[in-house]
Amino acid sequence: MKKRILVTTAAATLAASVLIVPAAWAAPGVVTAGTAISVGSAPIDVAFSPDGTHAYVTNYDSNTISFINAGNDEVYDSLELPGSPRSIAISPDGGTAYVTMPAAEGVAIIALDTGAVGTLKVFGNPTSVAFSPLGNVAYVTNEFDSTVAVIDVAEGRVVDTIPVGLEPRDVAFSPDGAVAYVANYGAATVSVIDTQGAAVSKTIDLESSRTSAVAFAPNGETAYVSHEMGGVSIIDVATATYSGAGFAAGGSPSAVAVSPDGNSVYVTNRSDNTVSVFDVASNSVTETVGVGFEPLAVAFSPTGTVAYVVNISDYTVTPLTRTFSSNATASVSSAVTPGIFTTWLSDVNFEAVPFSHAEQTTTSGALLVVDDQTGLLAGWNVTLQSSALVWTSPSASVNAARDIPAGNLTVAPANEVSNVAGEPFSGASLGGSAALDSAVSVLSAPAGAGSGSYELALAFSLAIPANAPTGNYAGTLTTTFAAAP
Repeated sequence: MKKRILVTTAAATLAASVLIVPAAWAAPGVVTAGTAISVGSAPIDVAFSPDGTHAYVTNYDSNTISFINAGNDEVYDSLELPGSPRSIAISPDGGTAYVTMPAAEGVAIIALDTGAVGTLKVFGNPTSVAFSPLGNVAYVTNEFDSTVAVIDVAEGRVVDTIPVGLEPRDVAFSPDGAVAYVANYGAATVSVIDTQGAAVSKTIDLESSRTSAVAFAPNGETAYVSHEMGGVSIIDVATATYSGAGFAAGGSPSAVAVSPDGNSVYVTNRSDNTVSVFDVASNSVTETVGVGFEPLAVAFSPTGTVAYVVNISDYTVTPLTRTFSSNATASVSSAVTPGIFTTWLSDVNFEAVPFSHAEQTTTSGALLVVDDQTGLLAGWNVTLQSSALVWTSPSASVNAARDIPAGNLTVAPANEVSNVAGEPFSGASLGGSAALDSAVSVLSAPAGAGSGSYELALAFSLAIPANAPTGNYAGTLTTTFAAAP
């Protein structure tokens, strides 16, 4: 008889914009407002695609999203939603948008290539949403419940709820994804979420009330938090402390955004109809730019050449461009776009053995292939796990008691890891024999390594119980990976 293990392989696309930015400019430059772009009724938030070619604006009163061509600042399409949209986030691969709908107590999940809209219930007045840098999870702030909902993106469901401060209004992930900061409007605090443990590790008290928005610098060293009753607080991310550093903005600061080069911070001043431009190098506000009526949100394009400001009361978006004086050095930039992570295992086929009153052991080999082409240096961990081997026979009915337990199948390395392409392997591989009734790590790379293609020959052994009846035995051997083991 021939015994066959059926193999399920798992592969995932890890995509995020990776920008090579220029060195600091010699002068802060001049920020100018362009011609206003008319959008839907009561626009409230804006986000760019990872490649910077498109922007998406949520229109609260008209229940729509406006699609903008960022190349010519023109609206080319709109999409109706099943509820009033508030916050929008675009997945790192650019394929999906998540939009909070507070009144509908849910999140709209939009396939941007087709315009298909799905919904996910997230109770507690969902306000803001953000994807992790790898795009595998999304966080949603629930203002009424004072919680953050954790969405597993692949499964499309809420898998956890994290208690935070009073009335959370905004959430942002650090560039490395290790922490997320939550701005608690009703508590004048920032909740620091350890994303590995999915729990608040620290609460940072701020001096000013009505904490409304938070944004990280691209290097992950600093976070900026706006307050509707004051200015902007600056947090040291390494120590998660606020020492009183910050700067004054205009009236009713609402949103905050940091340029991709980390040199500038834009703050929308809702009651002044302006944007404050903070120059990081000089630690001062160098410009105040007039925009539309009641600016509520701001986002930089991935290249930093333009920022879009959403004006809720005149239904427009104001483009802001930054030019530099003649004594400033010219910018030089390039982009490196990521590929995908793939893992594959050949079928495990055991030779047939004769019926026996004694336990028997049969062996087989298979080849594991791992190829990290993301360029994210996030690290990875590949595991194997088997189901029970289910017995079937044409001459007898199914009998689960005759199945071979998953623990009877073991795996061991047959030789050393082979480096096929890319960086030399510097991770860890399976050290010895292990039963596959639970997930077993067979190959892993730490953060900062693993950008290569690798092969590992594996030796499998199956213990066939005494008096195992004649027939076929087949199970499922699942190969999975996780980022940053």
